[in-house]
Amino acid sequence: MTPLSCFTLRGEPATREGPQGSLLHEGRETGLRIHAASLEAQFQLQPGFYLLFFTDNSPYEEALQIVLLDARLQFLDGLELGQPYTPGILSGIHAESEQRILFDFFEGTRLLLSIHPEGRFHLIRGLPPFARPLEGRFFSRHYLTLQEVRGIAKEK
Repeated sequence: MTPLSCFTLRGEPATREGPQGSLLHEGRETGLRIHAASLEAQFQLQPGFYLLFFTDNSPYEEALQIVLLDARLQFLDGLELGQPYTPGILSGIHAESEQRILFDFFEGTRLLLSIHPEGRFHLIRGLPPFARPLEGRFFSRHYLTLQEVRGIAKEK
């Protein structure tokens, strides 16, 4: 898992759903619209996936979006984390392996995001109560799983 800086989010006028922007890759349009205000972190994974973290820039009720793109910059999977009236700050990002990344978003909650390059079919996607899929893709492959972890110290 390699940190990147080749993606940018160009802000656009907000909608009723909140902030939004166009995702650029090396300054070129990807055709993807992201409902977020800020691109917080980006990584390249093998075999040719991109993992992006976005926030709404709303300190008192923050939402985190996690997006997985393929090598052609097509959307594969995504999650949104958020709770009403709950602040969140993305911190403590640590790549545990090529397909696993630890991070903090809500205070006192360490999270483990796992990437499954082959995808998995789940009728019921087991996610923490504060997480939901970005797109309602009920009968399609899921590439991301998220779980709370206990007993893992936060990276400083």
